[in-house]
Amino acid sequence: RPQRCDLILLLQEIAANQRYRTPLRTIELGLPLAPVGSAPFSVCVQADPDRITQVIVNYLTNALTYSAPDQNVLLSLQIQENTARVSVHDKGSGLSQEEITHIWDRFYQVNNQRLPIHSTSAGLGLGLYISRSLIEQHGGQVGVESTPGEGSTFWFTLPLAQ
Repeated sequence: RPQRCDLILLLQEIAANQRYRTPLRTIELGLPLAPVGSAPFSVCVQADPDRITQVIVNYLTNALTYSAPDQNVLLSLQIQENTARVSVHDKGSGLSQEEITHIWDRFYQVNNQRLPIHSTSAGLGLGLYISRSLIEQHGGQVGVESTPGEGSTFWFTLPLAQ
């Protein structure tokens, strides 16, 4: 159900909900700032807010699962020309190049031996596959940047509303 929605408000709500659900973890929020003295800043896209929330929560859940409890997770938003870029960065175990080539495949799971000691299980291998499908249906793209041992940044883009 696409509608005009403000990504800044959506990200603030998602971050607050995830902080409530995982009070022992730190989720930082990086948002673009409005120039001093200007009206409140908004970043509007034409999207189904429930589906975009599903993607962001999946990214955050993965970041919290694959990083140590004392490591912060960063949820951020950048504007690049006519595109909004939402990303989730963690300082977890990172991904190998081989894993990156399969991470969006249906039922693909990263080797469970890579899970931190505090984590009890991985998912079904559908979250990122569904996330990619949802973002592509919204006219956006997904991606990941990662280095083994240094963490990962999962991102997606959406066209800005006209």
